[in-house]
Amino acid sequence: MLYLNKEFEKKIGWKTEEVKDVDLMEKVYPDPVCRRQALEYMQKASVEWKEFRVQSRTGKSIVSEWSNIRLKDGTQISIGIDITRRKQDEEKLKQYSEHLEKMVDERTKALREAQKKLLLKERLAILGHFAGSISHEIRNPLAAIDSSVYFLKMGMGEGNEKVRKHLGRITSNVHKATSIIESLLNLTRMEKPKAEIHDLSELVNDALQSSKIPDTVEVVTSFSESISINSEREQIRMALKNIIKNAVQAMDGSGKLMITACIVKTGNAELVLTDTGPGIPSENLNKIFEPLFTTKAQGIGFGLSITKMIIENHGGTIRAESEPGDRLLLTCP
Repeated sequence: MLYLNKEFEKKIGWKTEEVKDVDLMEKVYPDPVCRRQALEYMQKASVEWKEFRVQSRTGKSIVSEWSNIRLKDGTQISIGIDITRRKQDEEKLKQYSEHLEKMVDERTKALREAQKKLLLKERLAILGHFAGSISHEIRNPLAAIDSSVYFLKMGMGEGNEKVRKHLGRITSNVHKATSIIESLLNLTRMEKPKAEIHDLSELVNDALQSSKIPDTVEVVTSFSESISINSEREQIRMALKNIIKNAVQAMDGSGKLMITACIVKTGNAELVLTDTGPGIPSENLNKIFEPLFTTKAQGIGFGLSITKMIIENHGGTIRAESEPGDRLLLTCP
């Protein structure tokens, strides 16, 4: 190395007279691999700019670009440009670009969610108008059928068992039809909850006692502490009953239903209901709360939609997991 210009001396910290007895390449390229690459590049005397990271006398890392010129007399001149500031700016620009992309993605996702909710509201509005129009017209005939079956049973006494069986089927299906109408009305006319403080374990036990749970389903509850939530009792009971009913059906009437509750870091109550059913297919996890979505042979897909609406109206959240076995996690303030 014969000569270092003033700018090089300023950036690197070595002077021309100091490097006569020093391996400057070893000093500015302490990494052997990088040093070997730099030497190979210099020996080629390539005029193409190439990026290298060099180290100053004080240990400061400098990003630089280098080009070489070989004169006719064999003298080689290496020209370096400090691009550290440019690389820092490029990194900042990259980070800003990534942040901007993230913001756009989040905004796009939010707009899609808003559009989805708007479409759902329009859908529910149509259902609500339809339900309000026909509920009275259907309820009256159903009530008449139910009353007629009741009086037929009373008049028969201990009559024909086969006839009584068919009358029971009629009554059962009348109740199912009435339940569908009630679910539809609940879904489209859910009122804002009149919240009061309630003990969560009492709400769960109330829902369990009023649900049809066969003896073949074992129910296990575990509450780590006394937990109170701000809720409307009847609405929460309806939501829990829908989940319990769904769990029993998912287990085909036989299995184990585990219900646990605790206070999470946010201060909200978290209620977890887990069953031992076959689980929810991954492609359906985001659909089970949509109105009219169901995988059951008998069912119209209102139960979990109503549940989601109730929980969200209370300022809470609900989500589903499948491990296998269905798992619903609810949070309420």
